[in-house]
Amino acid sequence: MAAQQQWGTTPPVSMAFPTDKENTLNDTMVEELKNQNNFEAVEETEKRQAFTWYSWSSHTNAGAGQ
Repeated sequence: MAAQQQWGTTPPVSMAFPTDKENTLNDTMVEELKNQNNFEAVEETEKRQAFTWYSWSSHTNAGAGQ
């Protein structure tokens, strides 16, 4: 039997899929965080993503010819 691939320095806490209850609790938590304005504005996310893409592409050939 082949060894299982490990991506991090430690194995995962669980390989099980989330239960319906865990998904519901997650959705409730995200909704509460949104209500408390704990997420950045969409514009800020887009600005950060554009900067990250620019930084990455300027150090690789990904932006070449564009």
